[in-house]
Amino acid sequence: MIVKKIAIVSLLKPVDDPRHYHKIAVSLAKPNKYAINIIANDLKKKLPANDIVFHYTEGKYPLSKFSLGYHLFVVRKLRAIQPDLVIINHPVLLITIVILKLQQRFKLIYDVQENYKLNLLHQEIYSAWKAFIYAYGTRIVENVFASMVNHFLLAEAIYARQLPFVKDKFSIIENKSLSWSDTKNRPAEIKNLIFSGNISHISGVMRAISLYEKLQTQQENLTLTIIGHCPDLKLLKTLESFSLKNPGIQLKASATPIHYELVKDALLTADIGFICYKDNPSNVGKLPTKYFEYNALGLPYIVFKGTSWADLKASMAIAIDEQKPDINVIHQAITNMRFDYDRSSYLWQSEEQKLYRMVDQIL
Repeated sequence: MIVKKIAIVSLLKPVDDPRHYHKIAVSLAKPNKYAINIIANDLKKKLPANDIVFHYTEGKYPLSKFSLGYHLFVVRKLRAIQPDLVIINHPVLLITIVILKLQQRFKLIYDVQENYKLNLLHQEIYSAWKAFIYAYGTRIVENVFASMVNHFLLAEAIYARQLPFVKDKFSIIENKSLSWSDTKNRPAEIKNLIFSGNISHISGVMRAISLYEKLQTQQENLTLTIIGHCPDLKLLKTLESFSLKNPGIQLKASATPIHYELVKDALLTADIGFICYKDNPSNVGKLPTKYFEYNALGLPYIVFKGTSWADLKASMAIAIDEQKPDINVIHQAITNMRFDYDRSSYLWQSEEQKLYRMVDQIL
């Protein structure tokens, strides 16, 4: 039997990125129908092989979307692999990969993990004029090269309405949680709070710190771990100053993406999480990965009353007053929670089956 070759090209993500490695690559390697290759701008890292071949830059190139060295590295690797299918995760890769596609005639999937135009315009990372140029430049690239993409994976259902360039060539593959070897039971005590995932003003990290400090006046032994990717260097310095002033705040944030195992370990030792995004056009209708992770793990998490997150009424959500939080409300909510609910709707397995069918149709 001729085995089809798939290359997954990751930009600005570590080689063990949860979506591209742990979910898409590992899932596609299971049936032994495909030879899986991952190309990443990362240091060499020992990972379970799962019949997956890793191609590392070993830190030779800057971790930048515009690194010419990395793009040339990708071209060399793809010419050597001669894949039947290439999966990419960033619009900047479209230009390089489409040019190569004209020569090698492989199929192309663009895994759309963000609405980059809305993110750039509304997430307050760049100055207004830079945000405008980057946002509309990115959307132009997506529109121009969309016809050369065979299929789009959409990490959020709302992207089907927000992104006209995908037309009818898309599958919704949500970023649901990987299975946990052990799930949580009701905590004996509430001590360790965690803010995980993307760290930005929009994702609500400063709201989480403010809430934590109010709760800390009611229960002194509370700790707060902040772990994840923080591309905003100014914000990262602000967080460092908070952690220096308050020994209860443990900062494990980085300007580069954090390896998944570090986040996973932190979640396993946490008692309560946070989902406290600011209302913003860039996150309307979205379900972040940690929504699925917390509910699949059985980790209670705080949401603020009056927000869309409180309206979801998920199993592990605790809705509290942001201005006047009461630690007793949190204790009581956890006492009343059921930890024996069905968690299958939060798990990756349902998306895995959709992924199999979609790739089989394309190849």
